[in-house]
Amino acid sequence: RAQHPKRKELERVWKEIDRQISMTPLAVKLPPGSKGTDWYPQLEIPWQFDALEVIAADARRLKFPRGTSWYETKAEMCDSYNQAWLDRRETRPMLGDIPIPMKLDQETADTLVHAVLDHYHRMYDFKGAMDLLDAEAIKYGTYVARVKEVRLAKFSYDFRGESSETVKGPALVPTSIKNTYLDHSASLVMQEGEMIGPSIISWHWQILEDVKRAARVGGTDRGWRPGIVSRLVAHESPDEHKGQIEVLEYEGDLIVPKERSSIFLPNVRIKVAVGKNGPAVIRFQPNEMPFRSWLVGYYMRDDVT
Repeated sequence: RAQHPKRKELERVWKEIDRQISMTPLAVKLPPGSKGTDWYPQLEIPWQFDALEVIAADARRLKFPRGTSWYETKAEMCDSYNQAWLDRRETRPMLGDIPIPMKLDQETADTLVHAVLDHYHRMYDFKGAMDLLDAEAIKYGTYVARVKEVRLAKFSYDFRGESSETVKGPALVPTSIKNTYLDHSASLVMQEGEMIGPSIISWHWQILEDVKRAARVGGTDRGWRPGIVSRLVAHESPDEHKGQIEVLEYEGDLIVPKERSSIFLPNVRIKVAVGKNGPAVIRFQPNEMPFRSWLVGYYMRDDVT
């Protein structure tokens, strides 16, 4: 894969940071009579891990102070919102079996929104996900995550035995900047003409059989191209990626160049697989959400590029 020169430099820096955090010493030639290199990391490597641990702990304390109410909500009320509230109260009471007339004021709306958010946060380790994002930002300066609807298996053990249920809801999924390529094109702010939103590309290895099964289950209604997926050939090299293919997923605005008039496709997702027999587009679909699923943040920006 061809890479931007600045991306290569960033990957070199990330590799060095990982080495220092893991306290892995560089190969050195010891003087005669020396035994072992236990002393070496303490002198050669800065206290990167100690700094990471302290800063991450401070970030956790500031973001999630003691108590359950660590954030505030403010619902945006309108006529349609109020009418939906009244219609729902006629069939689904808040308490008991008989619908109780209730006036929807700002305080009640704020409380309901807060309760819903708390419910979804408790469906998975939300605070743990934020800890991972903070660690990525502290180490590499940038964190990336995806906000998407996922299916979560909830297991419980009590006197009745083991039980499980699958629930669906939004989740914050941390990802690695190492497998993500951000859009570095120049912004077109305050310029006439068409505005193109930023695009992000993620890259990972995936078992070919898993991709084929996902294409069969999802089908063409979900944007899959099962015919092309069935013709993919996995890599056969005798390493950890045997039987796998490379998968690249593009999300953002896309322009397909044509001689007379180019095609503009806003907010789409395109998945490309690279197997032994070359690349192929295996999935194309509009984004199901009106907003981008990617969340990008920074620890501290020291330049504009």
